[in-house]
Amino acid sequence: MGYSAGALLRFLVKDPLRIELGTSVLSATSSGKTDLPNGDKFVATGKFLETTVNPAFVFTSCISSRLFCKFGGVFGFPIKSTITVNDSSFNETAPLNYLRLGGDLAAGVNIAKSFSIIGVS
Repeated sequence: MGYSAGALLRFLVKDPLRIELGTSVLSATSSGKTDLPNGDKFVATGKFLETTVNPAFVFTSCISSRLFCKFGGVFGFPIKSTITVNDSSFNETAPLNYLRLGGDLAAGVNIAKSFSIIGVS
């Protein structure tokens, strides 16, 4: 499970095209465990704290004036991300260095001039 919060700037290029730049900070934790053949428990835990940049092209009316479309990317940079691995004989924590890349697609319905209901994938 993770939590994200940030700011979003949208610039008018030419109606209905906008360019959007979002920034946020993401905090998440993930873990997993398994039993080793010798019976020991092996546990790995990742803790992620990263800043993300989300550039996108937004069409406030695509196909029709009632539809909203967004196409963009996601770039994540670690601030303080670590992975911890432990079993009965050792416990190690190491920093995670990575660059997270992804895509951002959204579609929605324009309810009013400045209000849309959007579904994101």
